[in-house]
Amino acid sequence: MKSIIAIISAICLLASSAFAFAPATPRTLVAPRSAVAPTALNVFGKRKTEAQKAEEAERAAQFWQGEWVCKDCGYIYNRGECAGMYFEAQKAE
Repeated sequence: MKSIIAIISAICLLASSAFAFAPATPRTLVAPRSAVAPTALNVFGKRKTEAQKAEEAERAAQFWQGEWVCKDCGYIYNRGECAGMYFEAQKAE
């Protein structure tokens, strides 16, 4: 009787070790991605129309195009550091 139990347990042990490294579920194939993925995030904003470009150029022409330099300390005003506003457009609050 002990030998039959030993044989059955040996068979169970060998059968379970055979499936130890088998994947639990069959793997599915993933469709390959397209080479160029279209994006609609508009990270850099929407494209401007010709009328919008002309309006922006007209608005920019109203302001001084040179550099604003402080007479006291020599600081050169950078429009990019001041929320993109022109020097004349800024108001003291």
